[in-house]
Amino acid sequence: MLNERNWGKWENVFSEKERQTFKKLREQYEKLTREERFQVKLADDMESDEEALIRYKRFITRIAKEYAGKKILLVSHGNILKILLVHLGFGNWQELPSGSITNTGYVVFYTNGEDFIIKETHGIIKNLRN
Repeated sequence: MLNERNWGKWENVFSEKERQTFKKLREQYEKLTREERFQVKLADDMESDEEALIRYKRFITRIAKEYAGKKILLVSHGNILKILLVHLGFGNWQELPSGSITNTGYVVFYTNGEDFIIKETHGIIKNLRN
């Protein structure tokens, strides 16, 4: 099963004070370089971008090999999809800010489980002003 990334203690933030703290942390997080962001965690028990990417790619690799030559539909949250897109060179964090993948946005890509080729995107809005 492919789950959304683990945000650790920020998973279920309910109070207004916690939401504001998390919002400020996310704003700082969004400004980090690719290398910094891949390693940084907003909480000790949070999954880093790198950990999420490894888990995501491991799943895709297993499915691609198991269903070689078939069309496969993977459904995911935008955040983890954005991590994959940045990793594949589709854009960087500034070009793909929070909200840049719309609900029902998708990516069509081909993979043998190791190499990934992006063929089409829909509902992904790149911010090219950066």
